[in-house]
Amino acid sequence: MPNERSPEHALEGQTVVSKAQALAAAGQHAAVVDFLGTRARAELVGSPTLALLYGIALARLGRHPQGLEWLELARGQARQQGEHAVERHALSARGAIA
Repeated sequence: MPNERSPEHALEGQTVVSKAQALAAAGQHAAVVDFLGTRARAELVGSPTLALLYGIALARLGRHPQGLEWLELARGQARQQGEHAVERHALSARGAIA
């Protein structure tokens, strides 16, 4: 079934988000890009938070077009999933890039 996830898979997802958030909070944007860049694209697309963190990190490293692409993905996914804080953060980050 499409939405069935094992507890181990859910825990792993939270661990990935937690690590990416910790790296971003420490200002280690290159480390965020390296860490999330090794993940499957489907994993990043499926998580608005990961897409947001990846987009912000890319933008902070001067890779604005790529950052904008990921921020737009994060915004759209967040809207679909009802994650309004992530949606607002993606919009704010897009404005900062502009």
